[in-house]
Amino acid sequence: METSIKSDQRSGKLTEVSTDVLSAILAVCDGHDLGHLWLCGDTRLNMLMAHGGVSSFSLGVVSWRKYLWPQLVCSFSGLRVLHLISPTLSTRSMPFSGFSWSLVPSGVVDLSIQSESLSSLGLACDGVISASLTSLHISIASYETFGLNIVWCDRFPNLETLNIPNGISSPLVLPRHLTALRVGLIDHRRWDPASNDGWPSTLTSLAVNVQYSRDKVEQPERWIASLAPRLQHLETGSASLVWKPDPPLDWSQLVSAVIPYSTRGGELPPNLTRLQIATFPPVRDLHALLKSIPPRVTSLDIPIDDILRTEHLQLLPKSVTELAGSDDDVLRLADFDTLALLPMHTRA
Repeated sequence: METSIKSDQRSGKLTEVSTDVLSAILAVCDGHDLGHLWLCGDTRLNMLMAHGGVSSFSLGVVSWRKYLWPQLVCSFSGLRVLHLISPTLSTRSMPFSGFSWSLVPSGVVDLSIQSESLSSLGLACDGVISASLTSLHISIASYETFGLNIVWCDRFPNLETLNIPNGISSPLVLPRHLTALRVGLIDHRRWDPASNDGWPSTLTSLAVNVQYSRDKVEQPERWIASLAPRLQHLETGSASLVWKPDPPLDWSQLVSAVIPYSTRGGELPPNLTRLQIATFPPVRDLHALLKSIPPRVTSLDIPIDDILRTEHLQLLPKSVTELAGSDDDVLRLADFDTLALLPMHTRA
């Protein structure tokens, strides 16, 4: 939000509204706006902001500017959401300096931060760091090699959502109430296969990329075998799965998937309603790919350097109502009077 009104004029107006209205106004202010209001010097406004008026503080970072940890957030007793991260998640964005877990208000339940590395955050300590956090997103600003094994369930026992670049070598280190996990990279060489049955029983959403060595190719469907019956959403990064291995897996709950194009996977789970093919399929394989779309899919995203013609559309399940091209623009079939030629946006 642009700060286009002088602080003293704005604060004078804000102190005249009710607490509920003020909270609603402050909810749409970003960190810069809240800082300007706090520094206006209005004692009544500062008290309203400090005692429950501010519940969310978001500050997007850019790659060309250095940032200090905003000490201001410690003044807001009602703070629940704290996001200090690049909107584009660029690894070139500068991390915040001066960070300490003691500076995170105890009432915060949703935290997104950017750091130089996982090791610089002090996550390898003993004991609980925060028992109030239910959502944690960490982005690192530089490449970090593997080797840091963090016991997330001990540090943040009540997490339900975890988004991290790496730092997992076993599902046993995950919080037991976790429902959604996004891991930028897992090195299978550090993975403990004996712990494959140790996934949290509440986990229903998994997004993961797996790094393989050249001399050993692991099948990811094996180490998530016990998790498969509970999964509702799955993203596999660059790793392709065999959907019906021997012995077969139960994908009955899986309704959403983001997967790379592959010819090794076989028949896709039948209950999918949302499907995104994350890599460009060869044009020669488009016919077979469209023919293999499960019968319940309503939203389909396929990045192709081509157009979908009548012969292609006839291969789609009748359930499909949305198509998305490589630039993420959604094309709704109901918006077209004729389906003779439906162009898909191509990569620039």
